[in-house]
Amino acid sequence: MDIKFKKTTLDDDALMYNKSKDTITKEELKNLPFKQKLIYFKDYYAKRTIVVIIIIAVLISILNTTVFNRATCQLSLILINGQLEEAEALSDSLEEYLEITNKNDYVSTETFNISDYQMNMAFMTRIWAASTDILICSRTDFEEQAARGYCADLSETLPEELYASLADRIVEGQVEELDEDGNVISRSDPTPFGIDISDSSILEEYELYCPDPVLCITANSPNLENALKTISYFVD
Repeated sequence: MDIKFKKTTLDDDALMYNKSKDTITKEELKNLPFKQKLIYFKDYYAKRTIVVIIIIAVLISILNTTVFNRATCQLSLILINGQLEEAEALSDSLEEYLEITNKNDYVSTETFNISDYQMNMAFMTRIWAASTDILICSRTDFEEQAARGYCADLSETLPEELYASLADRIVEGQVEELDEDGNVISRSDPTPFGIDISDSSILEEYELYCPDPVLCITANSPNLENALKTISYFVD
């Protein structure tokens, strides 16, 4: 048995593990056998290196999605209490119609069942956050959204020529003012908030189902220019 070899190994280990937890000197590290250098690196640097690599990867991913390749919604359309079987195809068609060519820009088409409490809260949050452009809903739901003040006055929002061409499609609504108990204390004059799109070929083409469908632009539409173009998409 090579007692000398065992003693040498023991001395090397003792050198490593008898030192303080901080580190060993460069000279001592330099004199360690290669195997012991690997053990030292594993014990003192490997975990830290992995953590640093993970942090760098996360930062790169965040910068890539929020700065360098940031995805931007160019139009947000929400269908209330209806069915939209071909949402992805409708989004693609709208992107083409609106001439959205940047690969990081997109059109969002979603359906919200606002009879569900959580969905209704999510829907209202989207409206309050000014992240929705177009609403499509039944005449009954339209009256409710108009009463809440969620719809833009089309007589002030649409170009004069476009507004005139839609005269026979205009749907009026009234904004309601409520007291602290939720009781209606006043209503605005009838205002052109919506457009009847019941005869739009788009509904059948993309299997969009909604009784007596009305389209309106939200009062705080973030992409108003594209929202105006979308009206023509549905009525032409």
